[in-house]
Amino acid sequence: MLDYLRNFNLAPRAVPDLASLDLPLMRRVDPEGVLLLFADDADQPELHYCLRQARQHGLPGIVLLPAVSASDRADLLDRGADDCMSEPIERRELAARIHVLRRRRAQRQAAVAQAPEGDCIRFGQWQLDIRAQSLRSTDTEVALSNAECRLLLTFLNRPNQVFTRDRLMDEARGRGLEAFERSIDLLVSRLRHKLGDDPRQPALIQTVRGRGYLFAAAPVRGRMPMGVHAQLSTGMA
Repeated sequence: MLDYLRNFNLAPRAVPDLASLDLPLMRRVDPEGVLLLFADDADQPELHYCLRQARQHGLPGIVLLPAVSASDRADLLDRGADDCMSEPIERRELAARIHVLRRRRAQRQAAVAQAPEGDCIRFGQWQLDIRAQSLRSTDTEVALSNAECRLLLTFLNRPNQVFTRDRLMDEARGRGLEAFERSIDLLVSRLRHKLGDDPRQPALIQTVRGRGYLFAAAPVRGRMPMGVHAQLSTGMA
């Protein structure tokens, strides 16, 4: 498989075990790199460890598995995998998915570079640091997974606009062969929890019954001034 991928302008390097997995080095050597995780089953602790490390270091990961159920693949997406394929794995499709992840990362980096006021967006009491993939308030810092950060950026780029689950799947995560609509609900739930947004009466990520979700906030580009605590601004009376 690795030999095959070299035919598509890719330069895969095999890592034999976890002890040899140096993600900071991989990120420095190839900032556009994608992590391919070959696993025996979806419940492997080593796989979940690798996904956590990949999120921490900002590396997108594709999980490759023997034949598993759709619910197992959905669970891995919820755990932070950017994509998931199970046997039989079509090598040409895998190459295409790698290029999609690399292209999306390049687009996000270009958007950050072109954004005025640097790489931070303020909303309510929070400041999103896009490069660090973290949320900060006056006395709190919260790390975000790749999927959570992409979802939040999707909302921030179009505040007060209703997104269907299908569109969020497309824009915030990317679409594989299966459309795991339920996983978007779980991702929204996780993001609400990190934002401290009460799911019973959410002030930020609101559920629009029968349609999808709406982000009710007024984002501002730029870092929060030192010593200033932003007041909650939902755009509602």
